[in-house]
Amino acid sequence: MLNQAGAQPSPDATGLTIQEQRKATDSMVVGLAAAFSEEGPEVAEVRDRMVPGPYGEFRVRVFTPEGTGPFPAYVYLHGGGWCMGNIAMTEGECRHIVRDVGCVVVSIDYHLAPEHKFPIPVEDCYTATTWVIEHAVELDVDPERVAVGGGSLGGNLAAAVCLMARDRGGPSLVFQLLVNPVTDFDFTTLSYQKNGDELVSEVVPKALTSFV
Repeated sequence: MLNQAGAQPSPDATGLTIQEQRKATDSMVVGLAAAFSEEGPEVAEVRDRMVPGPYGEFRVRVFTPEGTGPFPAYVYLHGGGWCMGNIAMTEGECRHIVRDVGCVVVSIDYHLAPEHKFPIPVEDCYTATTWVIEHAVELDVDPERVAVGGGSLGGNLAAAVCLMARDRGGPSLVFQLLVNPVTDFDFTTLSYQKNGDELVSEVVPKALTSFV
């Protein structure tokens, strides 16, 4: 897998606008998906919906499993360092979760920085989570079995959504799945020292301070 990933062209962000960086990153991810055949398995239904939010509407993609509901639901928040990523890039992963877990997956296309700075992305994610519960009947979802999660920056957003739900008296969530979540800006931890390389120690901190 690492050899195949290394064979994909890596975007050079030097001098590029954020829009150009996104286009280059999308192209790289599409190449990786083709190399790994990660389009994902068939599911009963996939549909896009527009959700009204406090900073404008945004898209969500709803994946429904085979079988009879109401199903548990998993609100999926993609990664991308606050400024990259979209729901198309993680469709294969969402399809696998739907098939293997037997739950509805709602993938959130939240607004991105730097055009939409904090707190817009996390407010989108919180709004989407409450929207899933409010539209449970329509989505064939059990409102008592809704989880939230994501990887990297998505894990950061998922943790924030859970804290917001607690502090605001919001929806009761049954589970959070935080996959290598971004939880602080400390790049001197033991895991970075043991596993880091030039990308981790130099490029990532610069990218984060540029866009957050």
